[in-house]
Amino acid sequence: MKWTRFISFILIFCIIFGVLNTLQGNQATVRWDNYYKLPPNSLDIIYVGNSHNFNALNPKIVDDILNINSYVIGNPGENIVVSYYELKEALK
Repeated sequence: MKWTRFISFILIFCIIFGVLNTLQGNQATVRWDNYYKLPPNSLDIIYVGNSHNFNALNPKIVDDILNINSYVIGNPGENIVVSYYELKEALK
């Protein structure tokens, strides 16, 4: 009886957590999808890094001041290995 209740709780928790996680979406995936929709060679600056980039940096302000086109690419908790592969992908 106790195991049945425990397993039922775990299953319900996993289902609810999975649904909520799916509904929230992934900002990094959306950012990369939008990046691939940009015209080729249309960017002057790409900001690569962790969540500090896309939470604290507003490329629109920089673009207006310097008259350039920039884009923020980054993931929460990103490390140097992920940054390397983002840069490699961006330079293709």
